[in-house]
Amino acid sequence: MRNLRHGLVVCLSVFLLGGASQGFSQEVVKPETVGLSSGQLGLMDGLLNGFVGKKQIAGAVVLLAREGKIAYLKAFGKMDDSRPMRTDTLFRIASNSKPVATVAVLKLAEQGKIALHDPLSMYLPEFAKMNVIEKLPDGSFKMVPARRPILVRHLINFGTGMIYSFYANASPTPDRLYLAKLYNEAGIMDGASDHSDWTNEEYTKRVARMPLLFEPGERMELGIGFELIGHLIKAISGMPLDAFYRRHILDPLKMPDTVFFVPQDELARVSPLWLNDYREVTSRAVEEDRQLFVNDIWPYNAGWHITGAKTFLSAGSGLVSTAYDYFRFMQMLLNRGTLDGVPVLSRKSVELMMTPQHGGRDDISNGQAAEFGFGGFVGKSRGFDIDPGGIAVFWITGLYGTYGRIDSQEKTVLIFFTQSDPPQITNLIWHRLVNIANAALIAE
Repeated sequence: MRNLRHGLVVCLSVFLLGGASQGFSQEVVKPETVGLSSGQLGLMDGLLNGFVGKKQIAGAVVLLAREGKIAYLKAFGKMDDSRPMRTDTLFRIASNSKPVATVAVLKLAEQGKIALHDPLSMYLPEFAKMNVIEKLPDGSFKMVPARRPILVRHLINFGTGMIYSFYANASPTPDRLYLAKLYNEAGIMDGASDHSDWTNEEYTKRVARMPLLFEPGERMELGIGFELIGHLIKAISGMPLDAFYRRHILDPLKMPDTVFFVPQDELARVSPLWLNDYREVTSRAVEEDRQLFVNDIWPYNAGWHITGAKTFLSAGSGLVSTAYDYFRFMQMLLNRGTLDGVPVLSRKSVELMMTPQHGGRDDISNGQAAEFGFGGFVGKSRGFDIDPGGIAVFWITGLYGTYGRIDSQEKTVLIFFTQSDPPQITNLIWHRLVNIANAALIAE
């Protein structure tokens, strides 16, 4: 990062930017040299300019690579009224943080320090005796002892039985709403929130006192299990999550712009979060102090990456990154664990990430054409309407408009980063970008 020294800077266990792009090649090649059509990719220009022109998004960055070479990298629109969007803009990537956390857990497994089928309580004893809520005939709930333990693997495949409160309100059922109320009373937020001066250890201990929605491993449900990874990593490795990431993932991949907290001299590169009314951008979130309510239930402080105690490292939703940095991470996965000849994860671990984990018991995709693997979604057939690319596709999306996708068969990486909430408009753009990218493949 410009004028920022390279290396790990840790202050009060916060994870600061480790240096700019440091001259790492962002060369954009002629699309035809990697089997892509320039004319077809030009449709991305029209698509993004159209949404920006209609004020449906403020701005965005799009990157498409094939065979490890960038064929398309452009910025559109603006960050705000005084700053144009840049290809090195910093974005809150929310759930795009989850594959990074997954790689960290799998790295511990490769080091022989854990096994994925280990009970979580082997490392975090507070999870030894968990309860599950059970609905009674009169509509009330009681708590019964869980028959099965939470396993380490459940943290990275949404199988813990924990929930996201915002999702409980977006897809309400009586049991979800009851558990969300208990979370609320205990002060437990969803991860991408202002946790005041909480540490990862305190957050984990509070979560351990909550009952579960269902038996661990019974099915897949979006939830806060990923947020326990920060304390798990430290309990096993002795390293704070930020330091572990830097040593084992971010430095080897040359991702200096991927951080939890942004230093003061780089704030000009942070995109604000824009709010929309499902049709057009209506306002801009104030980073310093504005509380945003996602689906009217949980506050999200758009500036928590910048201000506050900076003591909670959110593994599931806390990273800030650039499109180029995230491309390097996704390219490593596409390469089955290496980048530029540097190994980060084994081929077998990457294959495990891209293996469906729930046997069809997936509340997001119904388990038919796509299913959650470890840290991201896995295509099972071309019948999934969100991404009809095929069975070789792995992707993840963040709540505030960040998307990453790899196609192992076609050897492509597609990144689309913006900052807009709610995500209906950005989902619509993403689906169209995927179709354009697929159509750009030149028949061989």
